[in-house]
Amino acid sequence: VSRLDGLLFKFILNHNFIGELARRRNEVEEGLRVFESFQIEFQLDGHFWLQYGQYLVMFGELEQALTVLAKSIAAYPENIFAVHALADLQLRVAYNRSSYDAATVALVGDAVETLEGLHAAQSVETDFYPIVTLADRHVSALIKHGQGKSALSAARRYFGLIDAMRRTDTQIDRARERLAHYITHGTWEASKPSQNSQPKRRRRARR
Repeated sequence: VSRLDGLLFKFILNHNFIGELARRRNEVEEGLRVFESFQIEFQLDGHFWLQYGQYLVMFGELEQALTVLAKSIAAYPENIFAVHALADLQLRVAYNRSSYDAATVALVGDAVETLEGLHAAQSVETDFYPIVTLADRHVSALIKHGQGKSALSAARRYFGLIDAMRRTDTQIDRARERLAHYITHGTWEASKPSQNSQPKRRRRARR
């Protein structure tokens, strides 16, 4: 297709666009059918699987989204947005699990390793912060599962990493404040729904 047709198709498959239509019409399953109908044709397209996975996350299908986002990374490993999104989701799934068993530990371990790697390699031009995801979701998961000692250790480590960045914006400042409060007072403030450490920038996947 032409470049303009390609851009239009990319926009139409955006999870926010389809999700908003699904909400407006109360037809979540209809939105799923849109993605399902293109699974074969776009099985090697990382952008398609990323949007599909984010649609599932949008409507709470977190376990299924893990598999879909993994396909996005398999198709386009260089897309750090997808890598970050999967690690963020792994911590969300770990938080929601009923016990701190081997599966939960594995989810947390994989996510932490990924996010710390992204933080270490992060460019100053990027507009999202893996360390903020760690500060929020990792500490929250550890506290929720009764791992207080590990949570405090992680909070101290992340506070130091954030402080060393010498950067300031809403995400960074809020994460620093929450960590400082927890380290000082031992109480963890729940994050507000409007605060999201997910990247805003969406890079086009290679086919």
